[in-house]
Amino acid sequence: MYPLGFPTTVVIDDILPFDKTRDDFMFLKAAKDGSVWGPLVEKAFAKINGNYATLAAGLPTESIGYLTGAPGLSLYPHDYVPTNMLWDHLWKLQTKGKAYVAAIT
Repeated sequence: MYPLGFPTTVVIDDILPFDKTRDDFMFLKAAKDGSVWGPLVEKAFAKINGNYATLAAGLPTESIGYLTGAPGLSLYPHDYVPTNMLWDHLWKLQTKGKAYVAAIT
C-alpha cells in the first residue's frame, strides 16, 4: 500500500468480520467467484486508517490510490460500463502521459 505516497507493508490476518444473521461478510462482499481479495484489501486499508469506521463514506478512488500509488479516477457509473469505452478512455489518458488507475463507481 502507498499511504502518503510511500510504499508500506501492511500485515493482516485472514479473519474477516462476519455477520451470522445474514451469513455474509459485514462490509465488502466476496466476489461472485468466491474470492476474498477485496475484503482482505479492505481490511488492510482499514488497518492503515485506524479501523473500519474510518472507511465510512470513502471513495473507491482513494483506496485504489492507496493500493497502487497511482491517482484514482472515477469514470462511469458501475451499471453502465461498455468495455470498449473504458479501455478507449484509459488509452487516451495513457497517450497523454497521465498515469491513472480507474475505479468504476
